[in-house]
Amino acid sequence: MFKTNSPSKWSIPAKEVYLDGIQMLTGVGKYIELNPHLPFIYLPTPDWSHYGYAMNTLFQDQHIDCNARLNYCKFEFDCTQVGQFMTQSIKIQINDGEEDFDMYIPLLDLLAPGTDFGDRADYCYVGIFMSQAGVEDLWEIGSKFFRKYYVVYDASGF
Repeated sequence: MFKTNSPSKWSIPAKEVYLDGIQMLTGVGKYIELNPHLPFIYLPTPDWSHYGYAMNTLFQDQHIDCNARLNYCKFEFDCTQVGQFMTQSIKIQINDGEEDFDMYIPLLDLLAPGTDFGDRADYCYVGIFMSQAGVEDLWEIGSKFFRKYYVVYDASGF
């Protein structure tokens, strides 16, 4: 269990974030916000650029296209085929001021068919996108995260 440390925000300082062992945090200190109103994960632009590079490196032989201008990483296969080789996870280590807590988000849980984005059914998107919030210190983690974790929003301590 972990707790937020602010009565006005549902965010927690990120200590480390890795994608299959590749450090994903760049620049200023980051916060993780668990937002059930968003479906996927949304990163600041510099972190998304780092993520896109890491994905292109990890999956260079699997026909992936990460495009910062169009704000996506997609495979030129349907999600069933991608699921056969997708084993990577994002590891997020947070600290609520009392203890470290590791969260794992399998990339497999973030896959979505191209038809969800107005594209072809034989494309598979990875649900990590560039945030439009305009902040450089916030990773927004959406409802796909909640498949593996039980989250209670409780402001009674404030």
